[in-house]
Amino acid sequence: MKVFICERKMEVNYNIAEVYINKILFSHFWFHLLSLGLRMILSCLSSFRTLVNKSNPIASRNQSC
Repeated sequence: MKVFICERKMEVNYNIAEVYINKILFSHFWFHLLSLGLRMILSCLSSFRTLVNKSNPIASRNQSC
């Protein structure tokens, strides 16, 4: 009888651990996805900024002429 109770407790502990691991993995997945998205947005903005800076002097020269 005692062995059965001990096994049952271990099973419950494993289930709890599994739930926590799933939560951690899931939250880590969303965090990773979010950071990846932010990185992509920042890289797009920086490339757009360099594009604008490269085209801006040309536009100002054309306007001055």
